[in-house]
Amino acid sequence: MKISSSPPSPQISKAINDHSNTSIDDSLLISEGLLFIRPLKVTHIEHFNMPITNIKTILKSKNIPNKYRCRVRVVDYIPRKIVNFTRPYCTVCKKTFEKSMDNSLVCCNRCKSTGAKIKYAFLFSLLVEDNSKCFLPIIIFEIDKSEFLGLPATDLKNPKDFEELKSRLKKLWVFKTVSDNYCVNENKKLTLTHSRTILCGNIFDVCIERYKNTQGIRQKVFDTRII
Repeated sequence: MKISSSPPSPQISKAINDHSNTSIDDSLLISEGLLFIRPLKVTHIEHFNMPITNIKTILKSKNIPNKYRCRVRVVDYIPRKIVNFTRPYCTVCKKTFEKSMDNSLVCCNRCKSTGAKIKYAFLFSLLVEDNSKCFLPIIIFEIDKSEFLGLPATDLKNPKDFEELKSRLKKLWVFKTVSDNYCVNENKKLTLTHSRTILCGNIFDVCIERYKNTQGIRQKVFDTRII
Protein backbone atom coordinates (compact mmCIF):
# COMPACT_ATOMS: atom_id res chain seq x y z
CA MET A 1 0.00 0.00 0.00
CA LYS A 2 1.69 3.19 -1.16
CA ILE A 3 1.02 6.19 1.06
CA SER A 4 2.49 9.67 0.95
CA SER A 5 2.93 11.34 4.33
CA SER A 6 3.04 14.76 5.89
CA PRO A 7 5.93 15.81 8.17
CA PRO A 8 5.22 14.85 11.78
CA SER A 9 4.90 17.37 14.57
CA PRO A 10 7.66 17.09 17.23
CA GLN A 11 5.03 16.11 19.81
CA ILE A 12 3.75 13.15 17.81
CA SER A 13 7.25 12.03 16.82
CA LYS A 14 8.37 11.98 20.45
CA ALA A 15 5.32 10.00 21.56
CA ILE A 16 5.77 7.23 19.06
CA ASN A 17 9.59 7.14 19.15
CA ASP A 18 9.63 6.90 22.95
CA HIS A 19 7.23 3.99 22.75
CA SER A 20 8.97 1.68 20.34
CA ASN A 21 12.58 1.02 19.44
CA THR A 22 12.06 0.09 15.82
CA SER A 23 13.83 0.33 12.50
CA ILE A 24 10.52 1.00 10.73
CA ASP A 25 10.31 4.40 9.05
CA ASP A 26 8.34 6.49 11.53
CA SER A 27 7.19 9.23 9.17
CA LEU A 28 3.68 10.00 10.28
CA LEU A 29 0.28 10.66 8.81
CA ILE A 30 -1.51 13.43 10.64
CA SER A 31 -5.24 13.44 11.28
CA GLU A 32 -7.11 16.72 11.16
CA GLY A 33 -10.33 18.30 12.35
CA LEU A 34 -10.78 16.49 15.66
CA LEU A 35 -14.32 16.45 17.04
CA PHE A 36 -14.83 14.19 20.03
CA ILE A 37 -18.55 13.67 20.35
CA ARG A 38 -20.53 10.44 20.62
CA PRO A 39 -18.38 7.80 18.88
CA LEU A 40 -19.42 5.62 16.00
CA LYS A 41 -20.30 2.11 17.06
CA VAL A 42 -16.91 0.80 16.01
CA THR A 43 -15.90 -1.20 19.07
CA HIS A 44 -17.47 -3.21 21.85
CA ILE A 45 -15.91 -2.83 25.30
CA GLU A 46 -16.57 -5.00 28.34
CA HIS A 47 -16.31 -2.14 30.83
CA PHE A 48 -18.83 0.38 29.51
CA ASN A 49 -19.66 1.51 33.07
CA MET A 50 -16.14 2.83 33.57
CA PRO A 51 -15.87 6.63 33.30
CA ILE A 52 -13.99 8.02 30.32
CA THR A 53 -10.50 9.25 31.24
CA ASN A 54 -8.64 11.61 28.92
CA ILE A 55 -5.07 10.96 27.86
CA LYS A 56 -3.72 14.07 29.57
CA THR A 57 -4.92 12.71 32.92
CA ILE A 58 -3.43 9.28 32.19
CA LEU A 59 -0.02 10.74 31.34
CA LYS A 60 0.03 12.75 34.57
CA SER A 61 -1.02 9.84 36.77
CA LYS A 62 1.58 8.12 38.96
CA ASN A 63 -0.83 5.26 39.63
CA ILE A 64 0.74 2.45 37.59
CA PRO A 65 -0.46 -0.20 36.84
CA ASN A 66 -3.97 0.99 36.12
CA LYS A 67 -6.83 0.47 33.69
CA TYR A 68 -8.85 3.08 31.83
CA ARG A 69 -11.65 3.60 29.36
CA CYS A 70 -10.77 6.18 26.71
CA ARG A 71 -12.48 7.82 23.74
CA VAL A 72 -9.89 8.25 21.02
CA ARG A 73 -9.06 8.19 17.35
CA VAL A 74 -6.02 6.76 15.58
CA VAL A 75 -3.52 9.27 14.18
CA ASP A 76 -0.76 6.85 13.22
CA TYR A 77 0.49 3.28 13.50
CA ILE A 78 3.64 1.18 13.33
CA PRO A 79 4.94 -0.88 11.59
CA ARG A 80 4.41 1.31 8.55
CA LYS A 81 3.51 -1.67 6.35
CA ILE A 82 0.32 -3.41 7.44
CA VAL A 83 1.66 -6.71 6.08
CA ASN A 84 4.08 -6.60 9.03
CA PHE A 85 1.31 -6.41 11.64
CA THR A 86 1.92 -10.10 12.36
CA ARG A 87 5.17 -11.85 13.27
CA PRO A 88 6.15 -15.48 13.81
CA TYR A 89 6.06 -16.40 17.51
CA CYS A 90 8.14 -19.15 19.11
CA THR A 91 6.23 -20.99 21.85
CA VAL A 92 9.53 -22.27 23.26
CA CYS A 93 11.37 -18.93 23.53
CA LYS A 94 8.11 -16.99 24.13
CA LYS A 95 9.28 -14.32 21.70
CA THR A 96 8.52 -13.12 18.19
CA PHE A 97 11.09 -13.02 15.41
CA GLU A 98 11.47 -11.57 11.92
CA LYS A 99 9.65 -13.12 9.00
CA SER A 100 11.72 -14.84 6.35
CA MET A 101 12.19 -12.83 3.17
CA ASP A 102 11.45 -15.91 1.09
CA ASN A 103 9.02 -18.82 1.38
CA SER A 104 11.41 -21.07 3.26
CA LEU A 105 10.50 -23.00 6.41
CA VAL A 106 9.60 -20.70 9.32
CA CYS A 107 12.29 -21.31 11.93
CA CYS A 108 13.04 -19.57 15.22
CA ASN A 109 16.41 -17.85 14.92
CA ARG A 110 17.13 -18.48 18.61
CA CYS A 111 16.28 -22.11 19.33
CA LYS A 112 15.69 -23.32 15.74
CA SER A 113 12.18 -24.55 16.57
CA THR A 114 9.85 -25.17 13.62
CA GLY A 115 6.46 -26.67 12.86
CA ALA A 116 3.80 -26.71 15.59
CA LYS A 117 6.10 -24.85 17.98
CA ILE A 118 5.77 -21.75 15.80
CA LYS A 119 2.60 -19.68 15.79
CA TYR A 120 1.84 -16.19 14.51
CA ALA A 121 1.08 -13.17 16.66
CA PHE A 122 -0.37 -9.75 16.00
CA LEU A 123 2.14 -7.15 17.15
CA PHE A 124 1.62 -3.50 16.25
CA SER A 125 1.12 -0.14 17.89
CA LEU A 126 -1.52 2.54 17.39
CA LEU A 127 -0.89 6.17 18.24
CA VAL A 128 -4.16 7.64 19.47
CA GLU A 129 -5.33 11.14 20.33
CA ASP A 130 -8.30 12.47 22.28
CA ASN A 131 -9.95 15.81 23.03
CA SER A 132 -7.19 16.73 25.51
CA LYS A 133 -4.93 17.07 22.43
CA CYS A 134 -2.50 14.54 23.90
CA PHE A 135 -1.15 11.39 22.30
CA LEU A 136 -0.80 7.86 23.64
CA PRO A 137 0.79 4.83 21.94
CA ILE A 138 -1.05 1.57 22.64
CA ILE A 139 0.13 -1.95 21.85
CA ILE A 140 -1.83 -4.80 20.34
CA PHE A 141 0.03 -8.04 21.07
CA GLU A 142 -2.10 -11.18 20.71
CA ILE A 143 -0.87 -14.68 19.96
CA ASP A 144 -2.68 -17.03 17.57
CA LYS A 145 -5.89 -14.99 17.51
CA SER A 146 -6.73 -11.33 18.09
CA GLU A 147 -9.68 -10.52 20.33
CA PHE A 148 -9.37 -6.87 19.30
CA LEU A 149 -9.51 -7.57 15.56
CA GLY A 150 -11.57 -10.75 15.64
CA LEU A 151 -9.09 -12.44 13.30
CA PRO A 152 -6.62 -15.33 13.51
CA ALA A 153 -2.95 -14.38 13.39
CA THR A 154 -1.46 -15.66 10.14
CA ASP A 155 1.28 -14.88 7.66
CA LEU A 156 -0.17 -11.81 5.95
CA LYS A 157 1.58 -12.71 2.71
CA ASN A 158 -1.65 -14.60 2.08
CA PRO A 159 -3.74 -12.10 0.03
CA LYS A 160 -7.07 -13.22 1.54
CA ASP A 161 -5.86 -12.77 5.13
CA PHE A 162 -4.28 -9.42 4.26
CA GLU A 163 -7.51 -8.08 2.73
CA GLU A 164 -9.53 -9.25 5.74
CA LEU A 165 -7.20 -7.35 8.06
CA LYS A 166 -7.40 -4.18 5.97
CA SER A 167 -11.18 -4.45 5.99
CA ARG A 168 -11.18 -4.57 9.80
CA LEU A 169 -8.78 -1.66 10.12
CA LYS A 170 -10.97 0.50 7.85
CA LYS A 171 -13.45 0.61 10.72
CA LEU A 172 -10.82 2.57 12.67
CA TRP A 173 -9.39 4.79 9.94
CA VAL A 174 -9.37 5.63 6.24
CA PHE A 175 -7.00 7.66 4.06
CA LYS A 176 -8.04 10.78 2.18
CA THR A 177 -6.17 12.99 -0.25
CA VAL A 178 -6.42 16.74 0.33
CA SER A 179 -4.99 19.63 -1.68
CA ASP A 180 -3.45 22.84 -0.36
CA ASN A 181 -2.99 25.96 -2.48
CA TYR A 182 -0.02 28.27 -1.89
CA CYS A 183 0.57 31.76 -3.31
CA VAL A 184 4.12 32.12 -4.55
CA ASN A 185 4.23 35.81 -5.51
CA GLU A 186 3.03 39.10 -4.06
CA ASN A 187 0.26 39.59 -6.62
CA LYS A 188 -1.24 36.21 -5.70
CA LYS A 189 -1.50 35.41 -9.38
CA LEU A 190 0.67 32.34 -9.20
CA THR A 191 -0.31 29.48 -6.95
CA LEU A 192 1.00 26.01 -6.40
CA THR A 193 -1.12 23.06 -5.35
CA HIS A 194 0.28 20.44 -3.01
CA SER A 195 -1.57 17.15 -2.51
CA ARG A 196 -1.08 15.08 0.59
CA THR A 197 -2.58 12.00 2.15
CA ILE A 198 -4.00 12.22 5.65
CA LEU A 199 -5.21 9.57 8.02
CA CYS A 200 -8.80 10.18 9.11
CA GLY A 201 -9.62 8.19 12.22
CA ASN A 202 -13.06 7.35 13.53
CA ILE A 203 -13.76 8.07 17.18
CA PHE A 204 -14.10 4.90 19.25
CA ASP A 205 -14.04 3.68 22.84
CA VAL A 206 -11.19 1.48 24.01
CA CYS A 207 -10.06 -0.09 27.27
CA ILE A 208 -6.39 0.58 27.98
CA GLU A 209 -4.13 -1.01 30.58
CA ARG A 210 -1.07 0.98 31.65
CA TYR A 211 1.85 -0.95 33.10
CA LYS A 212 5.61 -0.99 33.58
CA ASN A 213 8.14 -3.44 32.20
CA THR A 214 11.91 -3.50 31.79
CA GLN A 215 11.63 -1.06 28.87
CA GLY A 216 9.54 1.53 30.71
CA ILE A 217 5.86 2.48 30.84
CA ARG A 218 3.62 0.87 28.23
CA GLN A 219 -0.06 0.76 27.29
CA LYS A 220 -2.01 -2.12 25.78
CA VAL A 221 -5.56 -2.75 24.64
CA PHE A 222 -7.73 -5.12 26.65
CA ASP A 223 -11.38 -6.27 26.66
CA THR A 224 -12.07 -4.37 23.43
CA ARG A 225 -13.08 -5.73 20.04
CA ILE A 226 -13.89 -4.18 16.69
CA ILE A 227 -17.47 -4.97 15.65
